[in-house]
Amino acid sequence: EQRLPYFASIAKCCDGWVRATAGDGGAGVARIREGLAARQAVPWEPFMLACMADALLTVGRGDDAATCLAEAAALVERTGARWWEAELHRLRGLCWLSRPTPDTNRAEAGFRTALDVGPVPRGEVLGAAGGRGPRAVMARAR
Repeated sequence: EQRLPYFASIAKCCDGWVRATAGDGGAGVARIREGLAARQAVPWEPFMLACMADALLTVGRGDDAATCLAEAAALVERTGARWWEAELHRLRGLCWLSRPTPDTNRAEAGFRTALDVGPVPRGEVLGAAGGRGPRAVMARAR
């Protein structure tokens, strides 16, 4: 009635992302799934799928993260809602690095695309980002 389901679905995704990045990956992924299942926040879905991809990367499920990112990219193309696009590319780069044989060339291409399409809302794209930014990740991959 007061659009609470809309905000509740976003809050569940944010809560899940925080849980996953704080070390409770299973609970975080489950919470994000709850938020996504509601499908109440359509303009926010690329952001919500990015939260899921990041949480999945945290628990070592890079292929599932890449699937979420593909869905988010399709939404961006279909809706034109590009406000979170740079973060999708940054996460795609991390997916390439999470493979059993990391592909640093594709990862770097994802990071460069993130730079080309705009600023990453969550921080400087080449910054430390809690040790998860492209510079830190690429240094570990080499």
